Amino acid sequence: NYKDKRRINFHIDHIMPLSKGGKTVPENLQLLARWENWQKSDNIPENYLEDQLKYNYHFGEDIEKSKKLAAKILSEDENNICALNIMAAISGNENKYTKAITYANKVLKLDENNGYALSWKGWAYIRKNNIKEAEKCLDAAVKYIYDYDTYSDLAACKLRLKKNDDALYYLIKALEIAENDDCYDEKDVSDSSYKIARIYFSKKKYSDAKLYFEKLIECDEKNHDAINWIGVCYDRLKDKEKALEYFEKAHELNEKEELYIQNIN
Repeated sequence: NYKDKRRINFHIDHIMPLSKGGKTVPENLQLLARWENWQKSDNIPENYLEDQLKYNYHFGEDIEKSKKLAAKILSEDENNICALNIMAAISGNENKYTKAITYANKVLKLDENNGYALSWKGWAYIRKNNIKEAEKCLDAAVKYIYDYDTYSDLAACKLRLKKNDDALYYLIKALEIAENDDCYDEKDVSDSSYKIARIYFSKKKYSDAKLYFEKLIECDEKNHDAINWIGVCYDRLKDKEKALEYFEKAHELNEKEELYIQNIN
């Protein structure tokens, strides 16, 4: 946080030193006060490989590079939680669910409250169709991390287990995250809104259902399925004029859908 108008007090530093194979590229350069650079010398910064792994996994597209970085870290420290968690994630995304659970369990032996390990373990159990074990992991995970995918996955478990009230709670939490975090896109908002709307509809809370179907229209004004559902909600609320208005809108967007024609008639 040092500030000075005189350039002489600053050095351009190679984060990974040239003597250790570092390159003169923007991502390997940083601005240091000259005495910080003298102190650093040609040492590799603490957690450098871990930071590289996090950046490459989350923002890069080279999974093999992430694997190599994780392997290097684990060869030096087999209990590195960051590398183990990322290997759990990579294994899961490669459909190696048992392997993902194995990596997550290694983390949980070191830190039983690690939310990311619990989340990846729960996600892997969903893919293995062990919904009760997935629910157990994800119930624990949401105590420690505030993450869209974790809440959404837990809601999916609750729905599978016919715990609709619990599912509704976690879907609303997931939607709050998606709407307030730039990391998520309209698809996440739409997916959560649709599921919430359907649960409210099944509970005969048609006004609430309509509000969440309307969120789908905010994401895509030509979503004829959502428009039709709004019409159905108005129909159940005994507002036949508004219902017909939305049925006709849905039909205009998809004239081949028989359901829309039936609803108009």
